[in-house]
Amino acid sequence: MKNIFIVFFMLSLVSCGNNVRKMIGADYDEKIKKQDVRIKKLEEQVASIKDSISKNKEEMITLSSELIELEDMVFQGHTAFETAIKDIRLEILELETQTANLLLQLSALEGKTITEIIDPCGNSAGFDEVLLKTGDGKVLAYFESGSNRFLGLLSAGNYRTTDGTKCNFAVSSSGMVSW
Repeated sequence: MKNIFIVFFMLSLVSCGNNVRKMIGADYDEKIKKQDVRIKKLEEQVASIKDSISKNKEEMITLSSELIELEDMVFQGHTAFETAIKDIRLEILELETQTANLLLQLSALEGKTITEIIDPCGNSAGFDEVLLKTGDGKVLAYFESGSNRFLGLLSAGNYRTTDGTKCNFAVSSSGMVSW
C-alpha cells in the first residue's frame, strides 16, 4: 500500500512539472517571436539607411559633375554662375553631413550585437521608443515617428522617453536600465 501511494505521489509531481514547463515554454516562445519581429524591423531599417546612403552618394556625384561644369563656365568669364556654384557646394556639404550621420547610425547598428530590446515602462499604443542593449553593455535609444527615425547612444544618467508616454528611466554606468 505504501508503494502504491509513493508511485501515485511521484506521478502527480511529474504531471505538475510538465504543465509548468508548458506554461514557461509558451511564454518564452512568444517572447522569442516578438524579439524576431523587432529584429526584422531593425534589419529593414538598416536596409533603408543603406539605401539612403547609396542615393546620397549618387546625388553627390551628380552635383560634383554639375559643379565642375559650372566652374569651367566661370573660368570662361561667366561670373553669373558663382552663386549657383556656392549653392551646389552647400548642397554637397549638407549631403556629406547627412551621409556621415547615416554611416554613424549604420555603424552603431551593424557594429554591435544587440543582446536585448528593452521597452521602458512597457508597450504603449502608437510609435513606441525602445532601448537596444549591445553585447558590450552600451544602450542605444531608438524612436520612429512617420518617416523620421532617431537613434542615439545613451550614457549613464536619467532619461525620459520621447514617444509621448514620458516614461522616466535610468541607465547605469554598467548599462543596466531601470524605471
